[in-house]
Amino acid sequence: MFRFGDRIQYHVVTELKNLEQYQIPKTHFQPIVENSIIHGIEHYEKGGKIDVQIEETDSTVLIHVRDNGIE
Repeated sequence: MFRFGDRIQYHVVTELKNLEQYQIPKTHFQPIVENSIIHGIEHYEKGGKIDVQIEETDSTVLIHVRDNGIE
C-alpha cells in the first residue's frame, strides 16, 4: 500500500470483539488484497478505495474485500 501513497485509501471494518483470537496467516490474506490493487485500481491516478469487512457467523469468519476499480 505504501508504494501507492495517497492513490489508495483503505478501511477495515469489523464488529468482532475478540478479533485477535483468530489467526489468519499473512500469506493467505495478502494475495486477496493485492489482487484488488493489481486488477482493480492500480491504473487509477487517484481515488482507489479498498474496503475490508470482517464478520463472524455461527461457524465461520468471513472476510469481504471490495474495491472501486475496474469490474
